[in-house]
Amino acid sequence: MNEIKRLIFKVDRLKKNYGSLEALNVKKLEIHPGTIYALVGPPGCGKTTLLEILSGNQKQSSGDLFFENLIYETNWFGKIKRNDEIFYNYGFEDYGTGKSVGKIISKMYGKKSNTIMKRHFSSPKFKHLWNRSLSSLTKGELHWVGMVLSLESDPRVLLIDEYGMYITNDMEKEFRSQLKRMNKTLGTTIIVSSPNEDLVKNFASVLIFMDNGHISKVRSKSNRSGRPRRRIRKDGYANKKTPYNKSKSTRFSSNKEQRKSDRGQLTSKHSDLTQKQIGSNNQKDKNKNRTSSHLKKSNSGRSSNRGGVNNRQKTYDNNPRKNTENSKKAENRKNAQKNYGNVGPNKNRDLNIGKEIDGNKLDLRNQDQNE
Repeated sequence: MNEIKRLIFKVDRLKKNYGSLEALNVKKLEIHPGTIYALVGPPGCGKTTLLEILSGNQKQSSGDLFFENLIYETNWFGKIKRNDEIFYNYGFEDYGTGKSVGKIISKMYGKKSNTIMKRHFSSPKFKHLWNRSLSSLTKGELHWVGMVLSLESDPRVLLIDEYGMYITNDMEKEFRSQLKRMNKTLGTTIIVSSPNEDLVKNFASVLIFMDNGHISKVRSKSNRSGRPRRRIRKDGYANKKTPYNKSKSTRFSSNKEQRKSDRGQLTSKHSDLTQKQIGSNNQKDKNKNRTSSHLKKSNSGRSSNRGGVNNRQKTYDNNPRKNTENSKKAENRKNAQKNYGNVGPNKNRDLNIGKEIDGNKLDLRNQDQNE
């Protein structure tokens, strides 16, 4: 029930036949409130027939049509009663084709007809239409009157057939802005039909494509817009050849300036870092030189000491002959002492020496004393 209540129109297996010709065959269609729909297709595909059935100007041959979950009411003659909440841009023809435009507008809007005349029929281009009958109007003039009445009627549902076909581009832009305003501010549900897709795809939220009385496909605005394109890398973008554009060139120039400034900052930072590294390297080199100099001094001291020892060894080694001679002399002295029986030194050695003459020893000391 909640899903049905929020639908303005609901169509179920709707058909319309003109004798043996099947003009319309729609299996299912749902129209939501506050949305702009567009029926798109070639002439004779069933757009006008569907709008006339939705507006109540025609009755379907078979199938069901619900307006806010209700079926259209009919009179004693089986004709559908007019609904004041639905306006069809060609529906005012039912008031009588022999009447003038002014009389029909005054019958439809009452006192508001004076404001409508001043607002739309005061210019020289459309002033003559006020007193002309509907039967004498051309297709373009009739379409313009229907667009004006559509904007002034302020309905809940607005149905516009052959949108933008008989008006200029400036008039179409003006009507389009008014329709958007009605949809946004008043929440009006709008259904337009046009053979030109480019004319309605910019402001219609849902496109309904028709062909031979059937609905071929339905496309919403989200499906038509698609996913946003990914940003191309700068390298790939630079390699591609694109046409020159002033706005883009200014943007790129500003980006280039920013890149240059960033590169300058980076180079300055790199230069500072390199200077710091150079300073640190110089300090390291100085420290290395100091340590190497200290090591050299210590090594030189050690080498000098080693040189002294070597020199001593050399001086000692240079006098081997003197040492051997002294050792030989000492050995000879020891041997001589052993031979003579005196190992140690004796002062009275000369006094104890006796002379041996003819096998007799003489005591020289006593002899000297006697003498």
